[in-house]
Amino acid sequence: MNAIRYLIIGNGAAGVTAAETIRNNDPTGQITVVSAEPYPMYSRPGLAYVLLDAISPRQVYSRQPEWYKQFRVKLVYGRAIKLDTSLQLVGLDNRKILPYDRLLIATGARATP
Repeated sequence: MNAIRYLIIGNGAAGVTAAETIRNNDPTGQITVVSAEPYPMYSRPGLAYVLLDAISPRQVYSRQPEWYKQFRVKLVYGRAIKLDTSLQLVGLDNRKILPYDRLLIATGARATP
């Protein structure tokens, strides 16, 4: 039996928590997290403390790069711009095409005026 390919769009709290939960429940699954930003998960409020030199830039990361290796999560940088549910493919703005068996869209919300 082939490993399930999990694709999570969003590298924030919801996406990373989902990846960790999936790994704890499916040790053989292939987990990919798509991040629109070229960084591991970080605390946006913590950036102010970095600017004030109260913490180091490394301390702003909620998940260190090693976390992705420890949980065997592939982190892919790019913005999801196309979804084909019939073929189970997601296209990124960098022209990468990612296949999936299970998809979670965890991109958060934006405030609108």
